[in-house]
Amino acid sequence: SPHATSKIASVDDLEAILTMGFRGEALASIGAVSRLSVRSQARNASEGGEIRVEGGRVGEVRPWSGAQGTIVEAKDLFHNIPARASFLKSPRAEAMRVGETLAAMALAHPTVGLRFFSDDKIRFEYPPNDDIRNRVAEVTGIPLDAVLDVQAEEAAGQLAGCMAPPEFARQGTRGVRLILNGRPIVDRSLTHAIREGFRGLVEPNTLPPIVLWLSVPPDRIDVNVHPTKSEVRLRDGSALFSMIRMAVRRALDNANLVPKIPLPQTTVEPSSSWPAMDHAHSKPTSIKSIHEASDPVTSSGPEPKFDFGSVSRSVRAVERILVLRDSFLVLEESDALVVIDQHALHERMMFERLKDRVGQGALPRQALLVPEPIQIGAAAVELLPDWQPLFKRLGIEVIELGPGSAAVQSFPVLLLERKVAPGPFVEDLLSRAVSNHLPPEPEAAMDEVLDMMACKAAIKAGDRLSEAELEDLLEQREAIERSSNCPHGRPTTIRIPVEDLERRFHRR
Repeated sequence: SPHATSKIASVDDLEAILTMGFRGEALASIGAVSRLSVRSQARNASEGGEIRVEGGRVGEVRPWSGAQGTIVEAKDLFHNIPARASFLKSPRAEAMRVGETLAAMALAHPTVGLRFFSDDKIRFEYPPNDDIRNRVAEVTGIPLDAVLDVQAEEAAGQLAGCMAPPEFARQGTRGVRLILNGRPIVDRSLTHAIREGFRGLVEPNTLPPIVLWLSVPPDRIDVNVHPTKSEVRLRDGSALFSMIRMAVRRALDNANLVPKIPLPQTTVEPSSSWPAMDHAHSKPTSIKSIHEASDPVTSSGPEPKFDFGSVSRSVRAVERILVLRDSFLVLEESDALVVIDQHALHERMMFERLKDRVGQGALPRQALLVPEPIQIGAAAVELLPDWQPLFKRLGIEVIELGPGSAAVQSFPVLLLERKVAPGPFVEDLLSRAVSNHLPPEPEAAMDEVLDMMACKAAIKAGDRLSEAELEDLLEQREAIERSSNCPHGRPTTIRIPVEDLERRFHRR
């Protein structure tokens, strides 16, 4: 029967599908538009069987002897429907799509060997492999010594995976591979969770290659929502989102990928309007004549170490710090020039401090002398009740005034001190929520809202900082997590090795 689904024995099986076989109509559909043959022989059987289908006409089952297993062969696709055949891409393009499908299967089942032939040439071959790291390196091209492990286990499911460090990021999400219960899938929400895990370490719209194997109880998913079963419906989508996001972050934190440049030591009091830092974990600095070429800064302590990722090297103390156009700080090292974007670095600093402060409790807020009315539209007003718990944690108080309008009654003290206007900020935030530029769950949007706060409150390019503020900024850089990138993923620091300068001046 062309509509048979052979592996479903009862209605209960529909709630716990674990097989990877063809859907009921798929094999019959392939047979209707090609010359199809299926040969199969069971393990330890003396003989198997073969059936041929051509243009939908099913032949008789005939005896067949061969290796145990099943061979499905489809030739002359659309030979009987020329109109459909004309829409096929070039052989090269179709071969690439077949290769992508087989690569996904190779990642889903690393213990199974796969060999792909095209035009009588082996395009790739993946031998059976018990080590998923080796299979990931083979398929994705990530150097084996750069592969980072990702693991997590919660009530919603289990997670194991491998990924590349941020420097391997590429445009789009083609390098993202999600495998759910052995089945390659595509899921925008889970991909967004990966993006959130890399937030602040990669440029927007880029991600490094990552392969995640998810194991979820079959009764918690529905695989019958897409003809190819590449899309699924998850009952615990929010829990899986959080699990993936945190697992990616832990893997990055464990890899110690944050570059740090130690500076000479002296004690500096932080600017009162910036979030307080724990100076026990920072390395202060001293700066002279910030806005002019200064005398060399000296250090009375031992020669510091320069830690860039996992590479450590000895360097001399920073000798000069210059400010370029009140936007960039230029530091000299023994073997490089370091250029720091003051806005990007301060934005990262604000983000990390805000995040740490929210983790301890609600942000301090100040009631506005006169509530600030805002026009946000009916859709945003409907979202207000869902966002109120998050607003409370962020020190924001918004009340509804009428159809499409509201008023900001309280606002975080820190943002007010940094001259952030309450009305436009809340309008922008709710506008993003309505236009789906933020995750639908307010708690999942926390990091993005903190991004907005940090960006609005951070010093801007062109702002002239006092010597104390510059000292504080560079000092706190040591204690800030992921100080190499701003929350949006842009670099805060560019390091230009002396070797590159020598090559530019033809000294090498």
